[in-house]
Amino acid sequence: MNAQVGITTPCYIGADVSHLNLHKTFCIPHGGGGPGMGPIGVKAHLAPFVPGHSVMQIEGVLTQRGAVSAAPFGSASILPLSCMYIRMMGAEGLRQTSSVAILNANYIASRLSAAYPILYVGRDGFVAHECILDIRPLKEQTGISELDIAKRLID
Repeated sequence: MNAQVGITTPCYIGADVSHLNLHKTFCIPHGGGGPGMGPIGVKAHLAPFVPGHSVMQIEGVLTQRGAVSAAPFGSASILPLSCMYIRMMGAEGLRQTSSVAILNANYIASRLSAAYPILYVGRDGFVAHECILDIRPLKEQTGISELDIAKRLID
């Protein structure tokens, strides 16, 4: 759901499962002080299959399946930052940031598509909120890995 805030909703697009990537979407980058916060919403017919918690029963969770994380409610300490970001941006600001993120991802995809295959392109040739380059051919030809590229980008 990252960059679709203010543009669409899981219900509108017919999703049965939605991962709400709160930390990235609402101002907390990866590595921002601990684990991310990303609740997963499911339609009622999938509720029996969601994980529970290994130590305690969580009210409203129908399953006794094992936990995904040791923290039953995620990393709540990051939520005040996201809450303030949402309040300061407002509905229009959030919609604008989503639009800019989608525009930027498509700009990058367009500029790099002659040199790298772009993965996960829609039927109209556009990407959503991120542009994923396929570097497998580069890796096979040169031995340069995705980790090598990531480290150089950080540098």
